[in-house]
Amino acid sequence: MELKQYLFLLKRWAWLLILGVVLGSAGAYVASTYQPLVYQTSTKVMVSRAPDDTSSNYSALNDFQLASTYSQLIATGPVLQLVSDKLGFPVKSDQISVRQIPDSLLLEITVRDSNPQRAAKIANTLIDTFVNYNDTLQSSRFASSEESLNAQISQVQSQISSLQNEMTQASQQSLQTQQQQVESHITDLEGQIKQLNDEIDRGKRVLFEGAQGTLLDIDHGTYPFVTSSNTTAGGAAVGAGIGPTAIDAVLGVVKAYTTRVGDGPPPAEGEDGAGDRRPRAGAGFGGHDGLSIIRADGSGLTTLATGVAAPGFPDWTT
Repeated sequence: MELKQYLFLLKRWAWLLILGVVLGSAGAYVASTYQPLVYQTSTKVMVSRAPDDTSSNYSALNDFQLASTYSQLIATGPVLQLVSDKLGFPVKSDQISVRQIPDSLLLEITVRDSNPQRAAKIANTLIDTFVNYNDTLQSSRFASSEESLNAQISQVQSQISSLQNEMTQASQQSLQTQQQQVESHITDLEGQIKQLNDEIDRGKRVLFEGAQGTLLDIDHGTYPFVTSSNTTAGGAAVGAGIGPTAIDAVLGVVKAYTTRVGDGPPPAEGEDGAGDRRPRAGAGFGGHDGLSIIRADGSGLTTLATGVAAPGFPDWTT
């Protein structure tokens, strides 16, 4: 097709093209006339936790996570209801969009409304309301935690007080029991001492037997290898609870060899082993456990003299 033919067709149908453009423009104008205008406003807010904030429930989150969390909470129902109550007209969630600006702590809040003044009021009021709402939320949670902690402290204090009372009662009962036991022992001993003195007063013959040798006496023995009491004749009066004048005769008994159990060598024990052979031959074993071998010496004349002099034996035998 030649160029002339193209121009001919263009001239022939030009009116149709012009008519289409005019009708399209008129339709767009009519549509825009009946479509309401929507105004949009944006504001930015930076999210950051206070340096000394340790009571927040979001303390485990870093700042970026906290900003992301707040971006989800800003346009929630409770916050929008507070904004609506404060402004006096309803604010819907589809009017608000919140996004976190990448790699930052900034939140961009966009508000859309048919009235530009209302859009600005919503944006400004939304920020203030959310800040107050979050503070109130954290305070209520902190107060609840504090109340729970105080209740636990009160419970522990009550338990401590109860335990202290129980310990005091148990201690008093224990002291009373111990006192009763001691009083019972004292009563028994007093009865035995009275009975013993009564028999002595009636002229009965009473024999006191010493349990250990003179050289084990705590005052006159071979210290420190001694016992914890007086084993000489004078100890009988002290131990039995009678006066010394009640003893009218003292009899001393001396073995063929001096013996000792445990530590503390006899003065003339020697090194020939005879100190061990003599007790074995005489079946001499410790009276406390029946096992300890008694060591002996056969020539303890010095100790014999001391053993006779200290108690004051007028008579003695072997």
